[in-house]
Amino acid sequence: MPVSEINGHSHYYEDLGDGIPVVMLHGAAGSGAGFLTIATELSKEGFRVIVPDFRAMGRSEHVAEIPASAWVDDLLSLLDELGIDKAVIHGVSLGSRVALRFGLDNPNRTLGCILDAAIVANDPAGNAQLNRGFTPESMPQERKDTALRQHGENWAVVLQNFFNIRNEPSLQEFYNLREEAKNCTVPVLIIRGDNVPDPVHPLDHSIELLKSIPGAQLAIYPNGQSQITNANPEIFKDLLRKFTSELTGK
Repeated sequence: MPVSEINGHSHYYEDLGDGIPVVMLHGAAGSGAGFLTIATELSKEGFRVIVPDFRAMGRSEHVAEIPASAWVDDLLSLLDELGIDKAVIHGVSLGSRVALRFGLDNPNRTLGCILDAAIVANDPAGNAQLNRGFTPESMPQERKDTALRQHGENWAVVLQNFFNIRNEPSLQEFYNLREEAKNCTVPVLIIRGDNVPDPVHPLDHSIELLKSIPGAQLAIYPNGQSQITNANPEIFKDLLRKFTSELTGK
């Protein structure tokens, strides 16, 4: 359970196993803790799995503001610190936006990207739903308990900070990849379930990315939640194995 000083801030991450490096990036106002079970399993199957908590969230430093590029910059610095030349960058929801942006900005450090419940840009309906979800007074107790486990006693402050961070126009512009995706040069696998009524992760975004990214692949599974990684871990592991085999020939 290492903690490192990266770009002037304390960052928590898990580093499990040996083999093909795979980075797993969590979603909005979450933490890498949600990937621990599947990351542990993958670490026993020929993968080195890196699971960071984004700056301002989880067990990383709880800052009130960040530069727009902070999460991408932090990931690059973490790979440098760990001596990892190239990795598969996997992300769910917000993590998918960071993963693709990282691949666009750092193709020489990216084996490929796996985008689960992908978001290509901040659409009004999804933006409104996300913002409603970060009001502690209206959150069900189960969600509060989850936030406590993820972020600690000051979880409400973390959620408020994230609300402010995600609503910075410069951050949303940095992660608006609608046009930049067309210039992607790294292999990309887009995955999701076919749960269509999801304004935060519209199915249309996954299809748009498939059309925009040269050579991208899309896997849609029936009767599933928008995100596959934790909802259908065996399916996710099969997709990861196939994708990495194509990338490495192993």
